[in-house]
Amino acid sequence: MSRVAICLVAASFLAKSISGQQGSVASQTRLGSATEHVSTMPASRPTLKASEPVFAVLAFNFRPVPNDIVLRAEKEVDQIFGRAGMKIVWYECPTGNEPCRKRPGRVFFLAIKAGPIQNKFLDVVSGQTIAGNHLAVVYYDALPSISGGKTSPEESSTLLACVIAHELGHLLLGVYGHSVHGIMRDRWDIEQTRLALMSELDFLTEEGKLMRSVLLDGKQPREAEQPALVTTH
Repeated sequence: MSRVAICLVAASFLAKSISGQQGSVASQTRLGSATEHVSTMPASRPTLKASEPVFAVLAFNFRPVPNDIVLRAEKEVDQIFGRAGMKIVWYECPTGNEPCRKRPGRVFFLAIKAGPIQNKFLDVVSGQTIAGNHLAVVYYDALPSISGGKTSPEESSTLLACVIAHELGHLLLGVYGHSVHGIMRDRWDIEQTRLALMSELDFLTEEGKLMRSVLLDGKQPREAEQPALVTTH
């Protein structure tokens, strides 16, 4: 990602309102307050296998979600992408005025926000992507709900992980964004939530091949506006 592109992430996000199928992004915290201060100073490059498909995620916890829940979720996301043959390098970024350094290679942004928001169909939106800004947004207070009461911290971590993986998947899959089965399904009902809690939601085999190809060959996926991830509440 170029220096110019990183500096423009916040400006283009604030200028861009998601409407229609993607809904409108609303938050009590200004997303640009952190991403606009991403430093162009290169950070140290992680030690990885030369042939390993890898990408970096700069995570901004705007809500904020308890740190232990976020860390467990990131480990779960690691496992989901690991089963698809990829590796993520995580960087926890400050949400104030401190800079978050630019990273080498393919870089995506993750914003964890409060929510909930709705799309034009009045669905509850759990997550969405802004492909042009390489940005995945997850609404923690709109995660899939479980039957029978309050969600435990462990269940919240697992559900958060699945929604994060879904949105990061969009950034790599581009026009091949949604599927009938698996973690890239666009609407999650009770059964989909049950599978998520059992850690049985994964990318389809073909989705894994496409994402690895994007990372290994340096391809830019053809971008497409995907409907936001909605859940049954």
